[in-house]
Amino acid sequence: MRIQQQYYTVLQVCCGARHTLVKTRQGEAYAWGWNKYGQLGLGDTENRLVPCSIQKQGTVESVACGCWHSMLIVTNPEHYFRTDMQLQWSKLGLK
Repeated sequence: MRIQQQYYTVLQVCCGARHTLVKTRQGEAYAWGWNKYGQLGLGDTENRLVPCSIQKQGTVESVACGCWHSMLIVTNPEHYFRTDMQLQWSKLGLK
């Protein structure tokens, strides 16, 4: 994957109904597509046509998508599982 003149090795891809998430070798997550419910995890509901970095604490271990939601599993001493993609619906965060 190429973003702003830099190449990333993609290790995992998941697709929702109208959005996509990828996990890179560097432990980062990128999202793009339709974002009506905040499923991209970027803190807003603006659609994205190009991959955008999902800001998080820790290293991304896995990404997952449902029709209208997304999840990241991150390695972090304080948060083992995190999802914050559904801005209008429920949120889950476990310590």
